[in-house]
Amino acid sequence: MFTRVQTYITSMQQPVEYAGALRLFVRLVYAWFIISIFMTWDIRSLIWGPETVLMRFGGASNVTTNVAYALVFKLSLFPWVFWTHLIGAIASMFEFKHVWLPRLLTWFTGLLLFYAGYNVFNAGNVLMLALAFYCIPVRTKTNEPFQHILNHLSRTASIAQIVLLYLVAALYKLNGDMWPSGEALYYTLEIERFSTDWIKNSGITHQWFLMKALTFGVMAYQFAFPILIWFKKIKTPLLLVGVLFHLTTGVVMHLWDFALAMIFSYAIFLRKK
Repeated sequence: MFTRVQTYITSMQQPVEYAGALRLFVRLVYAWFIISIFMTWDIRSLIWGPETVLMRFGGASNVTTNVAYALVFKLSLFPWVFWTHLIGAIASMFEFKHVWLPRLLTWFTGLLLFYAGYNVFNAGNVLMLALAFYCIPVRTKTNEPFQHILNHLSRTASIAQIVLLYLVAALYKLNGDMWPSGEALYYTLEIERFSTDWIKNSGITHQWFLMKALTFGVMAYQFAFPILIWFKKIKTPLLLVGVLFHLTTGVVMHLWDFALAMIFSYAIFLRKK
């Protein structure tokens, strides 16, 4: 037992095997924040500025609430938080000695922006904030054993986060009636916000067998991902199916922030040295 533990610790002090994939993953995580900023560029004042249309509320006066909801309580901080977030995300895509600082700032300002505008965001933001936190200490171009340990921990945490996301999403769907009955996609695509005119006018949503097949297909993929992702021969086809699925989510349901978050996160599973 002691020998195994010692072997494991020694392996953690070695460079990450797929360092190229880890670097690409980190860059895509912070690229997502840059893209997200420009996706909300035209409405940024309506979300976070003085003329915001979002509901403002009070809360208990404690450290956690005062920090997390700082933008809610003091909108004048918005320009400082916004530009720090954007500049920090750009700097975070690169590797240099103290890159942890802009990455920490990007993550923290991302939290402030999310909590102040959570009404317009979705799970994609939550996922990327978690991944951004794991990416803070990553530096692959180094020979320091302790840095190698941090890289391994960051990679492991990121993979675990994505796998758990699929598993929890699949299990959560079993709690309701629409997913197990195969009706979830039909009702979703009948909602104007999550559909397009060509989908509704095409009559696709009234093809009951197709709607049920797609609904069960989504559930099957989410249940299968946490298992099949560990098999090398199946990994690539599994990720390609996921890319197609999430691209469809972006095109049809207009959830591009979530779609890109999931697609970008797949980089951690690549075998790029």
